[in-house]
Amino acid sequence: MPLAARAELGVVGRDRGPVFRVELARTEPERRQGLMFRQQLAADAGMLFFMPGESNWTFWMRNTYLSLDMLFLDANLAVVCLVDRVPPLNDTPRGCGATSRFVLELAAGVAARTGIRLGTRFEFVPPSASTGAP
Repeated sequence: MPLAARAELGVVGRDRGPVFRVELARTEPERRQGLMFRQQLAADAGMLFFMPGESNWTFWMRNTYLSLDMLFLDANLAVVCLVDRVPPLNDTPRGCGATSRFVLELAAGVAARTGIRLGTRFEFVPPSASTGAP
């Protein structure tokens, strides 16, 4: 079930996209639920996890039927680690050994296809300002 809180994230310095429509996981129950039990995720959709502080966070794929890209972001929304194409339905912790404040989950392969890599920085954009899609 989609979360009620949503936002749009764009890549800093790219006027023509990509723009991702993300659900916001801000509470512990929302973070725990994540994208579990979802059967599909659009290429321009994702989930942004607001973690309760800066740490070396790890995620797993319990009850997650989709392969995902996990982007670990610092307090400035810059990618400090990227774990791509994480296989679905496993409890293996995935992390990167870097301190992060947010985690952005996208459909598998989207980060590579849209040129997102270490150092890429995101920003919140008004919904009417989105002009491109991955």
